[in-house]
Amino acid sequence: MNTEEAAPSPSEEDTARCAAAGAVLLKLDKSVRTRRFYDPTHELLRRFESELWTALQAFFEKYGDLSLRVRPTAFELSELPVETPGGDEFALAFFRQGIIAIRFQRSLAEAEFSQFVAICSMGLQSRSYDSEDLPTLLWRGNLTHIQYAAPVGYTEEDGSLRSEDDLFVDQETVSQVIGESLSINFEGLAPEVRKAYEARVIKLKGVDDELPQELLLERAGATDETLRDLIRRTFATLKAVVSSPGRGAELSAEDVGRLFLHFRRAFIEGNDLEGLTHVAETTQSLLDSPTTSAADKAALKATLEQRIDENQLTEMLGHAPGGTAGNLDKVTQLIRVFGGNDRGLVARLADLDASDSGRTALNNVLSEVAGNDPEFLIGHFRAHEGKRAVEALALLARIDIAQARMAVAVRLPAASDETQLALLEAIHAIPDLLDERMQAALVRLASKGGPLRGRVLDSFTAHPNVALREAVLEWLKSPDADEWDHHTSEAAFRVVLVAGDISPILPYFIQVLERKSLFGRKHLVELKLAVVAALSTTMEPEAVALLERHGGGKDKELAAACRTALERMAFDRARGARSLRPGDDT
Repeated sequence: MNTEEAAPSPSEEDTARCAAAGAVLLKLDKSVRTRRFYDPTHELLRRFESELWTALQAFFEKYGDLSLRVRPTAFELSELPVETPGGDEFALAFFRQGIIAIRFQRSLAEAEFSQFVAICSMGLQSRSYDSEDLPTLLWRGNLTHIQYAAPVGYTEEDGSLRSEDDLFVDQETVSQVIGESLSINFEGLAPEVRKAYEARVIKLKGVDDELPQELLLERAGATDETLRDLIRRTFATLKAVVSSPGRGAELSAEDVGRLFLHFRRAFIEGNDLEGLTHVAETTQSLLDSPTTSAADKAALKATLEQRIDENQLTEMLGHAPGGTAGNLDKVTQLIRVFGGNDRGLVARLADLDASDSGRTALNNVLSEVAGNDPEFLIGHFRAHEGKRAVEALALLARIDIAQARMAVAVRLPAASDETQLALLEAIHAIPDLLDERMQAALVRLASKGGPLRGRVLDSFTAHPNVALREAVLEWLKSPDADEWDHHTSEAAFRVVLVAGDISPILPYFIQVLERKSLFGRKHLVELKLAVVAALSTTMEPEAVALLERHGGGKDKELAAACRTALERMAFDRARGARSLRPGDDT
């Protein structure tokens, strides 16, 4: 048997009051929406607002003042939900702006109420950082017969929620809500400044297990974005007050520094990149402003001694829409302010970002913050392998091409296979890096033989180079040419063909294709196939004739390769393809 008592059913009078309040809210919602599309003098809008005023007057005459609590999904009257079509969205719009209660006094005049409707139409559309948000507009509107409440003063001392009537009187001061945990005394602030705080500040002190359960449920009923918006608006108020020349002596420079660090931590913990960027922008703005006192500037500079942590920033970028690549402006601003223009921080962020786009984007930022410091980029280049090394090389080349050439020349011979291949690709891809000295250096490296020869040759297969062509022709005359692996041989043949006509190497091709050997047959077959592959890249008559001759020979494997090459050349000729060597038409 269930021993819990069921909640008492509302009385007929309560039901009637809720219905009357619902009629007011429904017409208020309609009027607020209509104001977004029509001029205030439009006949339709005037009719809607007239019906709204009539409904409100009817409530006043029968029930007196209208005091409503704003929940994330509904308005409440005396703890009873006010049911209206679309009321949940309308209530959430107010709640997201930090309004948790509204009271309309019976003495309210129609002109003041019309002003309230206009303010709601504008304020409910504002974003978290807009200075013209709803609490600010209501405060500036000085509506003497309409009161509103923010989460300040939300609970009684025992943790229970206050009634909507009590929310408008004897509110907790800002020093009780936030100043207690930060050791800040707000009591000395000018009344209008303190009122701005009280209209916007939220209950930030304490951890969740110290907050009333009802408040936690209330907060959980709204989206995470709601709490984030409230924190953003609170910081916007702090910015306005700190910038105000009449803020009062009680808010010391030390207090300002403590508050900025507090909100910085709040945005980091909430993975709010936009909010953190706003703290950075505000900090820099106040430091640059001639009206900011020397004491405030010293306090703000002290906050910058706590550098931003790259792991935290990477995590925030992972949550932010667009990731690293889509938030470069914010990343740059954060690094300039909180990283102290820290090149090393950007470099570490690039290492931490797992995506190619994110890493490339951060390297672009690194290029910007590195300025004219090639030594830093040289160190960055030496510390990475493969693509990462190439990215650093590209940054260095933008700043000092001579240093970039020197860095490659020093590192390339002893680099890992992966880095050698990546750097050789980069040499051809980065403008002005492959000058005559670099070409000569690569020829010398290739002349030493070994795996590096094949990599250098392969990197030149699409880049005509007379010096390398002449060197290759000499290397092919040496006995050790027969020992090259077929990949190196094919690359060498292509280098020769791409840099000139076939005649100097044609005798060598003929000799290889006609060679016979009982020993090392596999290697010889691979060498012959490399010759065929090279011949297929040019449309010169001598190449075609040589392929046709061996296409009908007795060596079946060689003949098949030659016929396949001829078919591919015929296909390329039919579709107008060009030969490998620049300037040769099909």
